[in-house]
This record gives sequence, structure tokens and C-alpha cells, in this order.
Amino acid sequence: MKNKKNLTKRREFLKKAGLVSAGAIGASTLAAPYAYAATNPIKWRLQTYSGAPLGAHVVLPQIEAFNKAAHGEMEIELYYADQLVPTDELFRAMQAGTIDAVQSDDATMGSPVDISVFGGYFPFATRYSLDVPAMFKYFFTSFVLVFLGIGNIGLAQDKAEFSAGMAFINSASAYKGVGSTSRVMPSISYENGRLKLGVQDGISYMVSASDTNEFRVSLAPNFQPYESSDSTSLAGMDRDMGLDGSMSGTFEIVRGSTLKLKAATDLRDSSNGHLVDLSFRQFIPLGGIPAIFSLGGKWYDSKRSQHDFGVYASEAISGRAEYAPGAVAVTYISLNAFMNVTENTSAFVNISANFLPNKVVNSPIVEKDSTLSTIIGVSYSF
Repeated sequence: MKNKKNLTKRREFLKKAGLVSAGAIGASTLAAPYAYAATNPIKWRLQTYSGAPLGAHVVLPQIEAFNKAAHGEMEIELYYADQLVPTDELFRAMQAGTIDAVQSDDATMGSPVDISVFGGYFPFATRYSLDVPAMFKYFFTSFVLVFLGIGNIGLAQDKAEFSAGMAFINSASAYKGVGSTSRVMPSISYENGRLKLGVQDGISYMVSASDTNEFRVSLAPNFQPYESSDSTSLAGMDRDMGLDGSMSGTFEIVRGSTLKLKAATDLRDSSNGHLVDLSFRQFIPLGGIPAIFSLGGKWYDSKRSQHDFGVYASEAISGRAEYAPGAVAVTYISLNAFMNVTENTSAFVNISANFLPNKVVNSPIVEKDSTLSTIIGVSYSF
């Protein structure tokens, strides 16, 4: 009875307080805390697991709706994958106070807990977002295959993708008398599961892959380093386009950092040489635009370096002596960035620089110790 009486008193107090606030105190007093909140809003930093293209659908509308409903009293600042902290450290960063809120999923949360938790979208989470119904399609198909007793056949989840576009290429040459050249080339690629085809990269097949590594075999063109008509210093020196057979492996060191090793050999007898390419690649989000920074080195055996930078005895003339650089290593750095313009259209940029060793620079047909090239393009996916 006593509790009921106290409850009644509290209700009456709240009613009276509300009437007084609305009537006697007036609108000017009510505006004061709101005005303070509008000029000093509570701010939370939220990072999502998704990049900007997916985040535009799975989190941005909700953040915009919340900020609008908060009327300036609170604001959530949205950051996409890896902008503030690595994705696999989201929950640790929130626990440490580095960020205030997290949007994640079962595949990327990486949260430290004392017990194992099993969770997932399926089987009936098909109403929201874009990735959920797409993954549900494969879940349901796999379930049907298993139910029918043919699940061991496997499910090819990767659909074929064909893209076509154009790329503008500007590149500086290290050869004597050859300046910068600009040209427009087609950018065409086709990918279907393990198979990849491209104008520049040839054909490659993924032999094996796991969460942290990938192995491929490839056949790719080795374009001519120069033509005899490029300058008088190269007159009479003809180089044919080669065909490289290669094996490559990509190994993830930590999330966003990979090591790539490629070994190639000339199969067309243009140089009969070999090449080894070792590079470190780091994913770097630049204002929400995914980018990859690479630092590497290419080792040319004596035959390949002779083909690209040397002068054969039959090509020696007055002012251009025979020269054999021997095995050499060329260091390079590059930055690749890409962004979605529309659902099917994307733009890409590549900037790369090569640094030539003294054994190459001392060649009678070489006059620069570094080169710079830029590629800007756009492609459309069908």
C-alpha cells in the first residue's frame, strides 16, 4: 500500500512538473538546454567494417537519420573500414576508448570474449542490407545441394565478371634520346572463379588459395622495352615482344599487408632470360578511397638485362660500344587507387617509379637513373 502511495505521488509530481515547465516556466527557459546542446553536441566516432561503397547502403542512411533526429544534440561521425583503426581491432579499440561505437559482423568483429559465440545472418535474415540476401542465396543453394546428397560437388560462388574501359598512360623513358610518351590503350579483363584474363596481364590461373595466401600460374606478354625508331641512339637495335611464363605467390603478413613473390621466364626466345619480382604491399585508405602502396625489386638475370639494357656485339657502332650489364636489380615503388563512380563504373590510378642501378645507367643507350609513369583509367563491369 505504501509503495502504491509513493508511486501515485511520483506520478503526480511528474505531471505537475510537466505542467509547470510547459506553462509557468515558458518557452525561453526550455530553449536554454537545447541551445547549449546544439552548440555543444555529444559526438561519437563510429567505425564500420564496410568500405565506402557498401557502407553507403548498410550504415550511412542510419547515421544520417540519427543525426537528423538528434537536432544537433548529438552527432555520430562515420568512419569506414580501416580509416581510424584496423578492422580486426574494432572492438579492442572501442574497449580502449579510441572509438566510441562499432558496426561489425560475424566475419570481421574479431572481439575478445571469454566464451565462444556462434552467430550468423542465416537462415531467415533476408530483409536488410545488400550483402545479406546475396549470401543467403548461396547459403540456400548449398543447403539444397547438401540435402540432395551432392554437396561434395562444391558451389562456385564467384560469378563471371567482364569489364572493359580505356586507360591513359604517360611514361618517361630511361633510354637516350627518348622522352616521355603518352598513349591510350584498352583496359579489358575477364574473371571467372580461378581464371583471369587481361590485355596487360595475360592469362592466369589460381592453383590454390586460403585465407592468407594465393598461388597462381600465368602467361603474360613481355612488351618491347623500346623500338629502334624511338631515337638515333637505338637505331638498328630491334627488340621483340616476349612471352613470360610465371609462378607467383601472395602471402598475407598481417591484415592489409602482403608479400608477393613472382618468378618468370621467357618462353618465346626473345631474351631467354629470367626475372624474379619481390614486393611488399600495404593497403592504405585515403579519405575513404582504397589504395595500395607497393615497394619492391625486380632481379634480371644477365640474359634479360642484356636484352633490355645492353648492347650486343652485332649492334656496336661508333659511339655505341658493346655493353653487358650482367645481372641487375631494379627497385620500384608504386601507388594504386581505385573508386566506384557508379554501381558498374570504376576509376583507377597508378603511379609508379623505377630506380635503376649503376650497371644499367652506365649502358651507352641509357641516360637516366629513374623513370616515372602514370596510368589513369575508367572501366565498366558487365
